[in-house]
Amino acid sequence: MEVTLTSQIGGLDAGEVFRPINIQLRRSLKLITDNYSEIIDHFKLQMRVSGSVTVYKEDTGVHYLRVMKKLKYISGEIILGKEVWENKTNTEIVISVSEYVVLLFENLIAKLKQQQIDIDGVRLLDDVNNIVIKDFMKKLL
Repeated sequence: MEVTLTSQIGGLDAGEVFRPINIQLRRSLKLITDNYSEIIDHFKLQMRVSGSVTVYKEDTGVHYLRVMKKLKYISGEIILGKEVWENKTNTEIVISVSEYVVLLFENLIAKLKQQQIDIDGVRLLDDVNNIVIKDFMKKLL
């Protein structure tokens, strides 16, 4: 299985904060290589962060879950408003991002189950928490 992360950063202010976070999160997500579903083999994640130039209209949280069965992937977005990172410590930001990543995976698994697509969600969430998030936090905190 492959997990990819793209990001849209809404300004230089947010970019300075999120550049190292995004780079490390991409590296940590690459540690997930097992197959958890016979139908889905790619998780496409997107993170959009509001900044001085662009403020995203959506509330902070998980949005736009899509399943593309024929193309064998599922996608979802994490939207982060300025309140997540402005006047926060690096530790607070990393913890928030970690929580939203776990929440995104929980929502993606629920979406697949809702569409009756078989997935080993327990094992996937376990790997997200114990491999991805553990590595991500270890490298940034």
